[in-house]
Amino acid sequence: MKTTNTIQAIHEACHRVPPLFPLSDFVAVNPFLGLVDRPFSNAAQLLRKTAKSDILMPSSWYLEQLYLDRITEADLRETAQKEDPLSLDREALINLLQQETSWNGIKTASEVCSLEGASDFILEEISKWCSVYYDEGQSSWKFPWREGSLFKAWKSAAALDANPEVFGIPHFRKKVRELGDSPDEIISSILKTIGVPESELPDFLHRQLMTISGWSSYVQYQSRENGIQKTDQ
Repeated sequence: MKTTNTIQAIHEACHRVPPLFPLSDFVAVNPFLGLVDRPFSNAAQLLRKTAKSDILMPSSWYLEQLYLDRITEADLRETAQKEDPLSLDREALINLLQQETSWNGIKTASEVCSLEGASDFILEEISKWCSVYYDEGQSSWKFPWREGSLFKAWKSAAALDANPEVFGIPHFRKKVRELGDSPDEIISSILKTIGVPESELPDFLHRQLMTISGWSSYVQYQSRENGIQKTDQ
């Protein structure tokens, strides 16, 4: 898998994440900012697959509206002119909504690896390192590797941290020390090992970001602010 393709997929996945401003200068941001170029139905389908969430009401709500005639044949005809996926008559739509559906979206990297309890552990580890890296004086302990990038800071700290090995990941610190210095190449290698098809890279990476949506959005804010500062200089 070419690193250039991975970089393009990373940029596309990150573009979908809206920035999250800190409380000190909180700014309301459209949570779907990175998806505004998509039709509503496409954005809804994407978020169901990558974020495991719906921006539509549950099927039971639409069924109730149909049975109460709050959604009429005329409504369906009008909607069908705007959205092809809803070009159904009333009975066909009822049958569709009554079908039992299960989430068949994209798995996280930890789910692919089938490591029990890994999802919660990884979330805790990411939160731990992001919180100390982006600390603004609240913590009594000053993180010693804040001068470099987040990746370099994590790599320096993780090479000393025995917590993953206690969790059950053998030789974790040794593996971290053996990593290269390019996060893009490391991500590309991991994606190749997992076997993610190139056509699915943006959605797969988007899924990973949405499992830590708070930190993803905050890092997006930091990236946005850094970009503005560089432009102003």
